[in-house]
Amino acid sequence: MYLDRNLLRLLRKVLLPIGMSILAGIAAGIFLIIQAKLVSQVVMQVFVHGGGRNEVLPTLWIILGVIVIRSGWIFANERFSASAARQVKTILREQILAKLIRLGPLYTRRHEAGELSAVLLQGVDTLDAYFSQFIPQAILAATVPLAVLLFVFPVDWLSGIILTVTGPLIPFFMYLIGSSAERLTRRQFNALRQLSAFFLDTLQGLQALKELGQSRGFVESVREKSEHYRQTTMSVLRLTFLSALALELLATLSTAIIAVQVGLRLLYAKMDFEVALFLLLIAPEFYQPLRMLGMRFHAAIGGISALKRMDDLLAEPEWSVLSSNSSQRLESLPRFDPRAMRIEFREVTFRYPDRAEDALQRVSFTILPGVMTTLIGESGAGKSTILALLLRFVDPNEGEILVGNRALNTLEPEAWRKWVTWVPQRPYLIRGSILDNLRIAINDGRTETYFDALEKVKLIEWVEALPEGIHTPVGERGVRLSGGQAQRLALARAFLRNSPLLLMDEPTVYLDPPEEAILDEVVRDLSKQRTTLVIAHRMQTIQRAEHIIVLSDGKVIETRSRGDLIGWNGRFTGLWGANQEK
Repeated sequence: MYLDRNLLRLLRKVLLPIGMSILAGIAAGIFLIIQAKLVSQVVMQVFVHGGGRNEVLPTLWIILGVIVIRSGWIFANERFSASAARQVKTILREQILAKLIRLGPLYTRRHEAGELSAVLLQGVDTLDAYFSQFIPQAILAATVPLAVLLFVFPVDWLSGIILTVTGPLIPFFMYLIGSSAERLTRRQFNALRQLSAFFLDTLQGLQALKELGQSRGFVESVREKSEHYRQTTMSVLRLTFLSALALELLATLSTAIIAVQVGLRLLYAKMDFEVALFLLLIAPEFYQPLRMLGMRFHAAIGGISALKRMDDLLAEPEWSVLSSNSSQRLESLPRFDPRAMRIEFREVTFRYPDRAEDALQRVSFTILPGVMTTLIGESGAGKSTILALLLRFVDPNEGEILVGNRALNTLEPEAWRKWVTWVPQRPYLIRGSILDNLRIAINDGRTETYFDALEKVKLIEWVEALPEGIHTPVGERGVRLSGGQAQRLALARAFLRNSPLLLMDEPTVYLDPPEEAILDEVVRDLSKQRTTLVIAHRMQTIQRAEHIIVLSDGKVIETRSRGDLIGWNGRFTGLWGANQEK
């Protein structure tokens, strides 16, 4: 019921620690039986036969040794179980991260970062109890009671029958309760995912919320989602405690049945005292692994629910041609002359797996080498999809993209991306210093290189005026920088990469006029003698371009030089005229 294909695959990778954990648990159970047998012999020798200390001392030393050995096996069981859990979590996190990298930004952009973080962090952590506790305990619950029965049946068949009949009742009731617990735990994990996603999105947009005066309203929304998560968690805890009470009560009643029948038979001299004492000592230990299984199950059921979401993520279809045509031979990238990097789209069609319509429909155009080309069109026209294709996040469903005389999908993606620089509207800056953020582009160890890049983007005076200079922290996502400073830092990285193909998404948008003028000059210098493709939203950007491509509904409507398009009666003419009237 709680073992699916992915779990079995993970278990196969940790067979050694899991196997050693199970063997250690079985050994601990056997030594417990031996301990109970020896204790009953000592009590029999002292209280029935009147034996003294010297007569039972050797047996007491043996009991002490058995206790020490049993403790060692218990310790080994816990260590091997913890080792297996650590290995499984490491393997699973590597698989999820590798899958997210293969899916690329187009997938992660469609899902909340908080939700994916909850799966990767809390979701994987909840599997700790499943692999370190539930799996070994399930094996022990099936083996230790059988070992107890092997010792009990030879000495008293009636007690053996009672144990055989009452023992399976505990896992049976655990199974009945488990379906409700699994449903509630799945609701709890979904509530946690939603809360994580909403809370992280709120924190990331806190500045905008404050500016718009909406922060207090979102505080109430966070409170409502937190309350929903609290209620689902309390429902899980309530069911957990009730089931624990039921299992404890069942084990106690079953042990009482053994005690009553043993006491009555002992009273009427139908049983030896040593056998009766052994049965009374061993009966609770017979039910102990079964009771512990119920407790471990409730500790592990959160991991089972989280694993279902991980299975869905790992089963997501990959959009890249590398996954569907993995046997295709990929070529290493030759050294390109920027002036010769001619990119041609030939009848390219692409459709996202979760959409019914094509994002691009038989698109054909050419990005001329060594010049700036702008891509314009309304929202949803296909501009971002073209950039995703050029960055090799996805590959065309039909048609081909040529770089020079080579098909882009025959070039190794990582090697290709070394020759491409991408500057988005809102650049991502890590939580580190200015130097750390520049080293993302190139890490050659020479500080002069970074200062040269800062000078090219006109940030050098500002950086040198800072108390810590180039080592000044910028904060997560550049929170300590203005929009223009963050954008210029991203352009400095573009200068450092010095790649022949430059892709930009209107870097001057959202900026005030003085900052925009500075960035215009920086972008002009950066795009010199490079093959440049810019998604344009402003007429100033379009005016700088030598070649313009107009998109609408996933199709190329117009493609000409700027001078030719001005006199062309089409989409661009209307856009140009509207801008001139402003």
